[in-house]
Amino acid sequence: MKTVLFLINPLPSHYNGFFRLADLLRHHNYQVVFTGTAYLRDHIETQGFDFVELDYLIEYYIVNRQSSLADFKKTIQGKAFGRQRYREFLGKVRSVEQVLADVQPDYVLVDEHLNYYYYLIQHLVPKVYFLHIKPPTRRAPGLPPMTDPTPMQNTLLDRFSAWMSWERYLMRRSIGRWMRAGVFLGKNDLYFVGHWGRKHGVDKRQLEKRDNALYDIVRGVTSIYMTPQAFEYPWFRPAANEQFLCRPYQRRDVSDNAKFWQQIEPAMRSNDKLILVALGTLSADQADVALGFLRKVVAAVRPLTGIQVVIANKLLASELNLDLPAHVHLFSFVPQPELLPHCDLMLTHGGIGSVTECLAAGVPMLVYPLNLTSDQVGNVGRILYHRLGLAGDLRQADEAVIRQQIQTLLINRVLYNARVRAMQDRIESDTPSQERAVLSLFGLTVTETVAV
Repeated sequence: MKTVLFLINPLPSHYNGFFRLADLLRHHNYQVVFTGTAYLRDHIETQGFDFVELDYLIEYYIVNRQSSLADFKKTIQGKAFGRQRYREFLGKVRSVEQVLADVQPDYVLVDEHLNYYYYLIQHLVPKVYFLHIKPPTRRAPGLPPMTDPTPMQNTLLDRFSAWMSWERYLMRRSIGRWMRAGVFLGKNDLYFVGHWGRKHGVDKRQLEKRDNALYDIVRGVTSIYMTPQAFEYPWFRPAANEQFLCRPYQRRDVSDNAKFWQQIEPAMRSNDKLILVALGTLSADQADVALGFLRKVVAAVRPLTGIQVVIANKLLASELNLDLPAHVHLFSFVPQPELLPHCDLMLTHGGIGSVTECLAAGVPMLVYPLNLTSDQVGNVGRILYHRLGLAGDLRQADEAVIRQQIQTLLINRVLYNARVRAMQDRIESDTPSQERAVLSLFGLTVTETVAV
């Protein structure tokens, strides 16, 4: 039995997306092992996959001016801080080396956000591939960076606009890179990674490709995107080493959701339209912004009739004395994949996980991106291009505009539903050939595949 090790950025949403590929490989008798931090053990093992704890290498990052000045001061005071950081780096390297020694994988699949691990492990394992939880973020003709929400057309004017957007974005990204390196006088964590890679036969300076959003690409390494290719702009052309795979996977939920279904049953039995509002998992710096927006959503739907609104947000649900209208139902958690097929609309932050679930359930979207440095913004452009929903600016949201957008989507729901269903039909028709192509990367030919 061959073994595949998933080296994943320790965030639940990343695991949820990659479980689809892990499940496919499990059906073909591969042993599947996931790395993670201790608190993610149950999240992985409840899906029937093996878990191994990893002490992750995390880059020192500029959080704010005060912390950056503090690190810069420690750097110029002497070599002790640099030696301390290098000892920490070596400890992280030993952690991943120990994982590889224990698991003995035939393949290591590295999360896109951890691709610097390639330079640390490529000499220790037979095959390393990259996994992407987001749509392609590399520079391509006619496609703006994923931080640009502009829906594109394949015209000369839009191609020039996309080029200009990339130039502005890459300049900002370069400045950020220089600042991060400058704090440590050039010897930041990625310097250590490059030094380690050259020591073991790969030159980071020759392999890294920086014209990409969110992270640097490693040239020549096979990539698997766990996102629907049909969602991309139609003029995008995958490179020879890029594969897509978007297949169904029903995550095993060990939570007891009986109370939720009991509470929401009256709303579902009514003839009202059902709207789900969810903004994903919030980081600390996003909480206040998200809560302010959700309050505007409540105000926007307050005068509307003929609808039932389900809001999923732990922080808002913990607040006392909330004045909610009878048709607004607030929960700290909802079983989103199971609820969506009953919904007529979802108001979402636009993360690719929620987008994919909406497509699978045939639900149009109203998208207000929360994280402006992730794929959420770029997903807006694709949703608007394919006319799968509407979008807005979360930080400048207006109650009247939100209300009008909801009404527009519900009034035209037959048309929007048809477009979403057509997109899902395309995704389903692509799946068999995508599965065959991906399985071939793991030494399985078409004649060796089994029904899943």
